[in-house]
Amino acid sequence: MRIDERTAVTEQLVPGSSKLFFFFGGIAGAIGIPPFEFYRAAGILDHSKVFMRDLEQAWYQRGLSGVGDDALSVGEYLQRKIRETGASDICFIGNSMGGFAALLFCAMLRTGHAIAFAPQTFVSAEKRSLHRDQRWAPQISRLQSSKRESDILDLEPWIARMHPEMKARVLVSQTDRLDELHADELAQFPHIDIQRHPHGGHALVKTLRDEGLLEELLRSAG
Repeated sequence: MRIDERTAVTEQLVPGSSKLFFFFGGIAGAIGIPPFEFYRAAGILDHSKVFMRDLEQAWYQRGLSGVGDDALSVGEYLQRKIRETGASDICFIGNSMGGFAALLFCAMLRTGHAIAFAPQTFVSAEKRSLHRDQRWAPQISRLQSSKRESDILDLEPWIARMHPEMKARVLVSQTDRLDELHADELAQFPHIDIQRHPHGGHALVKTLRDEGLLEELLRSAG
C-alpha cells in the first residue's frame, strides 16, 4: 500500500480486536519526510494499528495534520481511538522522536505500555545545553522559537506528574552516549526497563530489524 508523503495518520483497525498499537514516526530521513518506520514490520500483527508521523518535526508538540495543533489534541485523538475500538490492551511504540512521543502519550493517557527505541527524553534548551546535545539543531531551534506554555519538552517531570507507575521498555545502544544519557533520565521509574544493546548506535531499530529481532519484539508485544 502506497502512502501519500503528506499523510500524517494511517489507521488499520480490526473489528473486535482487543489490542491497539500506536506507532509514532521519527525524524525525517534522507528522503526529506519522516518515515513510518514500523509500517512493514507491523504487518505481522493481526490487531488494530494506527501509524503517525509528525510532519512538522516538532516532537509532536505542534500536533498532527487533520488532528489538531498541539500534543493535547493528539492525546485526545488517541483516546477517541481507544474508545471507538473498545481495545483494552494498548501499546505505544516509537523510534527516536517517535520514542519520545510513545512515552509522552502513554503517560498522558495513563494506560497501556510503551516501547521506545533510542528515544529523546528531553528537548528543552536547558538540558540540551547541559548535556551538550546538539543533534537536530534546525528542527529543535524552530520548535524553541515558537515555544508555547503547553509544550511538553522534558519527559522525566512529565512522567513523574502524570504516570510514575508507567510500564515501558526503552532500548538504546551502548555505542551512543547521548541515547544512553537520555534513557538514564528515566532510570528512577520502577516500571521503565532500560535495555542496552552492544551495537546499533542511534539506528538501533534498523539493526534490530536487520537481525530479525524487531519483528520478534513486536510479536512478543502483540
